Amino acid sequence: MTSNKKSIATFIASAALLTAAANAAVITWGSVEDTTGISVVSTNGTLVSAYNGGASSVVINGDTWVANNVLGSLQASMMGGGTTDDTDFTTLLTQATFGGGSGQTSIDLGTFVVGRTYEIQIFFVDQRTTSTGLNDRVMAYSSTDSTGAIGDTVLLEADPNNSLDSPYGQYVIGTFTADGSDPDLVLQPYLASFGNSHIAAWQIRDITAVPEPSGVALLSFSAFALAFIRRVKR
Repeated sequence: MTSNKKSIATFIASAALLTAAANAAVITWGSVEDTTGISVVSTNGTLVSAYNGGASSVVINGDTWVANNVLGSLQASMMGGGTTDDTDFTTLLTQATFGGGSGQTSIDLGTFVVGRTYEIQIFFVDQRTTSTGLNDRVMAYSSTDSTGAIGDTVLLEADPNNSLDSPYGQYVIGTFTADGSDPDLVLQPYLASFGNSHIAAWQIRDITAVPEPSGVALLSFSAFALAFIRRVKR
């Protein structure tokens, strides 16, 4: 192979890698926040899906969070007897799905419309004191997609103040733009320090920005102008 051909081959291979990286739909996380009450539940955009990692579907802010034991096992005492400012929100946090062992496990988040921007919110809490260390647990959450790209990791504490009062664990909100390589949520006990991954609840919302009226008008005018120019050229 000549040096020019080698250079071209190298360029093509590099471009392919860059394209794969550019097309990755992994989740970009925001800051971790304490769960202080129902007011922290996001209502941004439009609901796509919402799940309670337990046996009971609940309604929060008018949206149904569907029961989903996706990890295979259920726990219904994660709040340790504590209560929030809303009965249904307490139910949401009290229940959790767990499984996968101390290694990584994942949740298929679904299929998304290419080009649209989505928000994901996840909750983790464990205020139980029936065994030492339960309320000191930390869960690691990240993401991957069909290209093999791996996103950043975020850590959520089970019970920041080791009390049945607020805060009730922690939550985090992340975003991603769909490109066909739909993300999976990756879970793992931090430092493999306990037996199974846990998640209380998660929701996904479509937060794609709606074009401003002026922008829509400009696009319409541009399309009209282009059609007019083509007609004149004929």
